[in-house]
Amino acid sequence: MSSKSELVRAAAREKMQLLLNSLNTIVAAKGDIWRTTMQRMWSVSQFKIPTGPSGNSPRKHVF
Repeated sequence: MSSKSELVRAAAREKMQLLLNSLNTIVAAKGDIWRTTMQRMWSVSQFKIPTGPSGNSPRKHVF
């Protein structure tokens, strides 16, 4: 019985490794798109939301 459970555990571990590998490739492929999108959103938010007195424009003009 122990050998069968070990076989099942090994098969499950192999499936998990394959799943993790495919997830890693997907994340690596989408990572660049996500990074550029976040940088674009960050630059846009920097323009829209002034950082207090040192901001580009006073807060009343934005809101």
